[in-house]
Amino acid sequence: MPFITSTSTSTTTASDSTTKGCIKAERDALLAFKAQIIHHKAHPISSWGDQNDDDCCHWAGVLCDNNTGHVFRLELQSRRPRQYYYDDDYDHNGWCDEWDLSGNISESLIGLQHLTYLDLSNNCFLNISIPKFLGSLENLVHLDLSSSGFNGIIPHELGNLTRLRYLNLAINDELKVDDAEWLSGLSSLRYLSMDGSDFYGVNNVMQSLNKLRHLKNVSLNGCSMNSIPESLPHLNFTSLTFMDIELNMFDNTSIPEWLFRIPNLRELYMYSTGFTGAIPSSVGNATSLQFLDLSYNEGISGDMPREFGDLCNLQSLFLDGTFIGKNLEEDFRDAFSGCIRRNLNVFAFEESSLQGPLPDWLGEFRNLTILYLSDNFFNSSIPASIGRLSKLQRLLISNNSLNGSIPESLGRLSGLQHLDLGYNDLNDPIPKSLWQLSNLITLDLSYNFNYYNYVITEAHLANLTSLKGLLLDHTNLVLNISTDWIPGFQLDELSLSYCNVGPKFPVWLANQVNLHVLDISNTGIKDSIPDWFWNITCSILYLDLSNNEINGRLPHRFKFQAKRNYVYIFLGFNRFEGSVPYFPASVNALNMSNNLLSGIIPSDLGNFGGIRPQLTTLSLSSNNLIGSIPNSICNFKYLVLLELSNNHLEGTILSCWNNLTSLQYLILADNSLAGEVPNSLISFSKSLQVLHLSNNQLQGEFPSFLKKCTSMTTLALDHNNFSGEIPNWVGETMTSLMILTLKENNFSA
Repeated sequence: MPFITSTSTSTTTASDSTTKGCIKAERDALLAFKAQIIHHKAHPISSWGDQNDDDCCHWAGVLCDNNTGHVFRLELQSRRPRQYYYDDDYDHNGWCDEWDLSGNISESLIGLQHLTYLDLSNNCFLNISIPKFLGSLENLVHLDLSSSGFNGIIPHELGNLTRLRYLNLAINDELKVDDAEWLSGLSSLRYLSMDGSDFYGVNNVMQSLNKLRHLKNVSLNGCSMNSIPESLPHLNFTSLTFMDIELNMFDNTSIPEWLFRIPNLRELYMYSTGFTGAIPSSVGNATSLQFLDLSYNEGISGDMPREFGDLCNLQSLFLDGTFIGKNLEEDFRDAFSGCIRRNLNVFAFEESSLQGPLPDWLGEFRNLTILYLSDNFFNSSIPASIGRLSKLQRLLISNNSLNGSIPESLGRLSGLQHLDLGYNDLNDPIPKSLWQLSNLITLDLSYNFNYYNYVITEAHLANLTSLKGLLLDHTNLVLNISTDWIPGFQLDELSLSYCNVGPKFPVWLANQVNLHVLDISNTGIKDSIPDWFWNITCSILYLDLSNNEINGRLPHRFKFQAKRNYVYIFLGFNRFEGSVPYFPASVNALNMSNNLLSGIIPSDLGNFGGIRPQLTTLSLSSNNLIGSIPNSICNFKYLVLLELSNNHLEGTILSCWNNLTSLQYLILADNSLAGEVPNSLISFSKSLQVLHLSNNQLQGEFPSFLKKCTSMTTLALDHNNFSGEIPNWVGETMTSLMILTLKENNFSA
């Protein structure tokens, strides 16, 4: 826990002046440190030096040795986990809050020569470098400066800390290493994390680390390293058990063989490092390896070495996004025929262009708990042998070309929690045993179009009491659920688009109060929307009721309560009535087109819900709206699409477009708008792709701002009262234009 307080009853000799058990020189050093720190008045460090407590051994985050009274630990890490998203509680950079320390780190800390443990992690020391003097704290065993905003070159003086066992400099602000030789001085180091530091151009990283015979854990994730030695003549990594070199830049470099000769290495992370070529046969030497991630090294190709089968202790294997072999059944049979089958728990081989059938030998990996084979080109049926994987918890084989029906044997996987068979060519029947999997959390059969005759009743769903996600969209399944059924599950996600749900509105949704995603579009509902429905939408992030014949009045205000997520609402092509509802600032897309909405667009619509509306898409076309377009629409500064066509709107086109620099689609056709097209539309001329103003009463000359619209693909000005000449530059500067309609105007020849 941060800010631990130590109690100390020790006394010191007369030569070490004390104040109530605290050594005065060290107390003064701490106060000098505090004097240069910026902190909130509520921060625990604020109490340091209070008149009521002069004993620094009692101060928050300070620990003293009970025998000597010396300060040996400073635990001043922030109380909160690091947040990387914007929030109103944080300052303008989205990084700091009141529990963070900032400012400068005083050199007075040199006075704490007995300090063994220093933790300043998760703070906010922006725009300062790591102090060189920390290399003088020769007794340090633990140093954590992670996630605290430090930048600049990491001082070589840290290499003087020969007693240091733990060093964490990860996730700071542009920390850079100019030479890695100083790392070799950390002769006692066990744990090193420098994730996110910039090692670009440094070619002695591994050579320096190889000198640390006690090193057990090294993490250099996302460090822009572009150099790794092909060989290490004297391999000293005898203690190393964990290495993470993910997200680096070893482009056009083969996987070094020595990585697989580290004798005690258990975990090796090499996700997206740019490695190319074949996996070396030396992989068979890595007999201690339990976790191996080679995923998304798109340059890795060739054959899978049969020595892979000798990795008897391997538990997790990730090969996603690699292009080793083509046919899983034929090209991997030998490599997966050895003792690797004994302990493998996780096998992930997604997005790798694998072809042919799913091999029957997958059923021999009896300890598998996770099998990911999605996004390939498998074109067989699902082998019944997968039903022998009795420990399987996750089976994801979506987005292939699997055919046939789901094998009955999958119903024997009683521990299965996530089953994703979506985006295949499966057909009915669905085995009865599948509906008995009471531990299922997610069931995804979406985008298998061949279930026209399969009817799901409440009896099918009754045993799925753990279910959180039910995705049956684009399957043509028929849901015949009785109106009095109360489900035994609480769903987070329900997608039934293009299933046959109607004609009645599904009453069983009334108790589903945790929904984040609800898609019942194109489901044949021809019913009024129940009053209770809007009470279950508070947690909704994605709502799609479009393309039904749902009627009833929309609420005056939508109650979507998401604060840190965008909300998407699609209600188009129904028969909703009422006025345009107000909506909170979190709504990103709102489509209520092709309904029976009436009245005016509220004049303050763009002012409702806060000062930072996130709306990018607003479609109110094909309703019965009247009045003018309100100026507050221009407050939606992130708008990409504004569609108000086919209403009864009057007045002029707004001229307040200055803030809308991202607008790509402006569709105002089929109204009664008059006046000229304002030149203020030039504000988004670089982004504008579609301008549709047909069938209005607009007048004036051909809009001159269009000369700047080099990205425009569609321009429709027909059936208006425009006049004057059509300028020659239309065909010269509007080079992306594909559709141009100008008829029924007063343009001169």
